Amino acid sequence: MEIEIIYPSIKKRVKRQQLNLIISYLMAAAAYICPIINLLVGGKAWSAIVLWSLWMIWTNIFNAPLVEDNLISRTSRLAFDCAVLLLLIELFLKSGWLGFVLPIVCFGAIILLGVFFFINIPKQKQNLMPMIWVDLGAIVGFIFVFFVWKLKSWPVISLGISSITLLIASVAVLRKSFWLELKKRFHL
Repeated sequence: MEIEIIYPSIKKRVKRQQLNLIISYLMAAAAYICPIINLLVGGKAWSAIVLWSLWMIWTNIFNAPLVEDNLISRTSRLAFDCAVLLLLIELFLKSGWLGFVLPIVCFGAIILLGVFFFINIPKQKQNLMPMIWVDLGAIVGFIFVFFVWKLKSWPVISLGISSITLLIASVAVLRKSFWLELKKRFHL
């Protein structure tokens, strides 16, 4: 009997660890230097955007979580990080396009999460919670923007319709399994 080694070689793992260490030092230096430069130069707080961007890069590329690391979880984290980055850009740089761009990005994330979920329902039903959190966040954002902020643009309406549709479709397809997954997650 011949045993096939399927693990990556130790040399590859050591090189990746060394690369991660170098990148972590470079990112830490940038995270330290940028706010200082922003304080010395003055002006708008662009360093907050840089810090969040560094955090996005680190958590999504170089330091993936060991638990619940699947396609739906990664997409949910990336969608959340992009939404926060767009909010920071609007807050600190006053771009004026938040009500148009953020709903489009969230709409794309909702559609992508729905596609990932419905392609393989039996396997992905255990990865339901990250999709539900993003979906509920999109619904709350839609309600706030549409009814409180009174912004009635086509991106906002399409975000609301798609997020409500995804929630209803996932409940309709999973039926009893949906509630069982919620009970497992919240220990009800």
